[in-house]
Amino acid sequence: MENNKKKLQIPSTCALLFMLMIVCTILTWIVPAGEFDTEKVGDLNKVIAGTYHTVEASPVGPWATIMAVVQGILQSRKVNGHDHVCRRCR
Repeated sequence: MENNKKKLQIPSTCALLFMLMIVCTILTWIVPAGEFDTEKVGDLNKVIAGTYHTVEASPVGPWATIMAVVQGILQSRKVNGHDHVCRRCR
């Protein structure tokens, strides 16, 4: 008799990050946008209690989500000093 049970496999790191990006993109359409007023105290910006107010929402679309990854890769090469990511993108 064969054992037909499948092992539970954890998705790869890239798959987990992709799923997290999708969830966060969807949440930009659901969670209301808002902010607190702040005051500068020395070098710190402190939040003023009770000043929360909504602001205009700026939900992220699917194309913007994909392009954020591409822009992050291109900007990381500037930070790290590596040009091997995309030499033709200059």
